[in-house]
Amino acid sequence: MREMPKRLYLADWATGHRGKGRQWTAFGLYGLVVLFVIGGIAGCGSSNKRAQAVTSQTAGTTASATTAATTTADATTANTTIAPPAPRKPKPVKPYQRPASFYIDAHGSVARGHILVTGTTNLPESTALTINAERAFKQTHGDERIDFLGQNGPTEAHVSVHDGRFSGELSSFEHDLSGLTQGDPGGPVGTVDPDADVCTILYTGRDEAVNGPWQQTPQVRAELGNYGEHLRGSPNVGTFGSLTKHPSLDILASVRVPLDASALVQDLTTHDNFAPQLAPLPNVCGP
Repeated sequence: MREMPKRLYLADWATGHRGKGRQWTAFGLYGLVVLFVIGGIAGCGSSNKRAQAVTSQTAGTTASATTAATTTADATTANTTIAPPAPRKPKPVKPYQRPASFYIDAHGSVARGHILVTGTTNLPESTALTINAERAFKQTHGDERIDFLGQNGPTEAHVSVHDGRFSGELSSFEHDLSGLTQGDPGGPVGTVDPDADVCTILYTGRDEAVNGPWQQTPQVRAELGNYGEHLRGSPNVGTFGSLTKHPSLDILASVRVPLDASALVQDLTTHDNFAPQLAPLPNVCGP
């Protein structure tokens, strides 16, 4: 029979079954294998360590950059001072310029027992004005008369001009006319005006008393004149105290306001046994 070739096993070489020379050869081969395995393991470990080192260095650099940016931002915020808002500049006040003529424009209305008066004017700031309201009536044998409204209260209001405007309030309650005409030779009241006449008056000069207080402040008198000299040529200008040493000029502005007269007529009819008629009368504003 054909003899099978003998197989070579490193184990036989290592045990010396193949001879001492082959035994040392087997040891050498085993040693090389072991060295290759150890080298491979060491190389993988070094690569991992290098990768971890790079990753740690990159993370440290990123953290340092973030910390530096945050510190810079905080320092910038700390060093930045928020400036307070600039104060608003007040609107310039236009100097008063004396007009060629002066006017007073008034309006009136009645509400809940009061007469409300508002108006506009080109008179100087803080000019003092006087407001009153009156109802005209006429006796059967006499001349026209007036009754100032404001029973149980003031019959006039004192107001000032502010920014070219003024406003005031008066009582709309009336006096008992039958008591005013009782025993008067003019006879009972025959005619009653259905409206009230609301008067807005500018007074200049001094009070009624001789050498009394001035009606207006020094600033207003500088524009109007002590006795209203600069009012000449203005509409509705009149003269007060024409027979005195220093007559003064004034402005009278009048507006008619409907005012219920039914209660007044009823009282006059009951007292005088005579029913007056309602008819418009020429009202005249006065002090």
